[in-house]
Amino acid sequence: QEGNELASFDGAGPVILRQFSTSAFAVDSKHVLTSGFILAPWSSDPLLDDRENPEIVPAITMLHAYFPEVKKAIDIEIKSTTEEGDAVLCTIKGEDSINSALRSVDTVEEAKDIPIVMLGYPGGVELLISRVPQDVLKEINKLGSPNMDETAELLAERGYIHPIAFPTRISGRTEDRLFFETLASYGNAGGPLITADGLVVGMSQSVNSAFPSFNMAIAM
Repeated sequence: QEGNELASFDGAGPVILRQFSTSAFAVDSKHVLTSGFILAPWSSDPLLDDRENPEIVPAITMLHAYFPEVKKAIDIEIKSTTEEGDAVLCTIKGEDSINSALRSVDTVEEAKDIPIVMLGYPGGVELLISRVPQDVLKEINKLGSPNMDETAELLAERGYIHPIAFPTRISGRTEDRLFFETLASYGNAGGPLITADGLVVGMSQSVNSAFPSFNMAIAM
């Protein structure tokens, strides 16, 4: 009504679905690590019933992961979370598996004062589309208005799933958090911070909205 989406239990329209994206990385051949965003991606949705006893409760119906050089969607499911809910481990379903070249360091001190690269997908699928050749863009446009997952699957088939690398350095830390400065990187939560040798030292968690170049990560 007047451009606003209406929702009700007796509505005549389609079931309301939302799609979301975030960054993640494979920790081994069968497991993917990402941020706590995946637990409640609807938290800012205007239709969210956030009362103490909500009548409408959202639920995740499908999780797909896309990786460079993998030409299809990988089905994953949530396996476990940290006590704080800020990191989520997912399992790759079925017979699929991933080759991961990343390794964890024994201590973050090994990475202190050395160049670090943050990998992620800021802007999600929309930014990935902006980086493809014109012939692939025309192919996407021929589909009319494909949803986010359909577009990501086409990009995977054509080999255009590539993360953006942000060079940075660790500027400070607490017992379980790292602080680093880089370009504004909204959408990178869940992406790994790695050394030139492929050692994972942390996972990007959040950006300070008042100081967008100031980032926080979970120490691995």
